[in-house]
Amino acid sequence: MTDTTQAVQTAERMKLARKLAGMSQEDAARALGVAVKTYARWEKVETQGFLGELSRVAEVFGTTADELLGIEDGDMAGQLAALRSEVAELRALLMDPEALRRAADALIEEER
Repeated sequence: MTDTTQAVQTAERMKLARKLAGMSQEDAARALGVAVKTYARWEKVETQGFLGELSRVAEVFGTTADELLGIEDGDMAGQLAALRSEVAELRALLMDPEALRRAADALIEEER
């Protein structure tokens, strides 16, 4: 695997980790203390400077540098799919007030 291929794959995992953390590029840039343009360039692999910041990036996104590098066997894609499914379920509840009321009642019962 070439260094460029590794950087592209790492940047893709970094973008996925950012999304899983619920952050926009602006949020990520602010947390990392870099310009939004700089962060966006990292995700597009217009520069490979982010590789030197991988530990910090991983910490901000709640993951590890090894997972971003693809060394550690993480399941970010599976987590993102599960998150999307939950969002779809929540949207469906919001569109059906009666179902939302039943779900709220069930949560109240669980607390008792």
